[in-house]
Amino acid sequence: MDLIAAGCHAALPWLAQRLKSRGYPVTRLNDVPEPLTRLGGEVSCLIAEDTVIALAPSSAALALRMEAECLARGLRYAELTGPWQSYGTETGFILMTGTDESPPPVLPPILDALAPVPGGWLRTGPAGSACYTARVLDTLVFSCALASQASWAIPGEALRPPDWETFLARLHQLADQLMALSLDYLGEERHNAEADPASVLADFARPPAEQAHFAGNLARVLVLALRQGKALEQLYLALAASHGNDPPA
Repeated sequence: MDLIAAGCHAALPWLAQRLKSRGYPVTRLNDVPEPLTRLGGEVSCLIAEDTVIALAPSSAALALRMEAECLARGLRYAELTGPWQSYGTETGFILMTGTDESPPPVLPPILDALAPVPGGWLRTGPAGSACYTARVLDTLVFSCALASQASWAIPGEALRPPDWETFLARLHQLADQLMALSLDYLGEERHNAEADPASVLADFARPPAEQAHFAGNLARVLVLALRQGKALEQLYLALAASHGNDPPA
């Protein structure tokens, strides 16, 4: 099976190298073909037979538009995201894919070749799901980095106590961003996020590979958790006010 690697995504050469090392002939193109050119922006992809594999679309909305353009021309669509690094050419890459419940036949062998081990990749749901999941993971990684920054002394200065106020304020901002991102992804399904908390938790507790829509379950869990956090915060403020205490800013 011959592959085309088109576009200018930074990870495209690494993915192509990994595929070549696994016996796949790969042709590089600087420009992506129709139907993706009409979407604007920087779009990169792998093309195998009748399947377009978009690399890290910038948003779930763009992924859905790309899928629609492909389907209108009789092409299959999948998206691929992950925290790709150059050493993946040797070790394999972390991969998340958004595509139909019945993936294009060419997709699993390609992902097996790119992953650390065959089957070591995750279908997160339909088109747009891998984009959403990747953004959530990026946000969580950034929140962990904030924890170290809160107590990190400037080089040359004496150790200082952590700036907890700034740290917690930034965490609040990230939580609000996650909530907005998750509600936007759920769309019309957002009203189901808290309909049955036990069901939401049970769905997410299953192994990710067994979930038909991992990204949807992730979004519902985040909405459930973040809304409960807001409720607890309001309860704390009410209790503080009832005892005549000023809550922290």
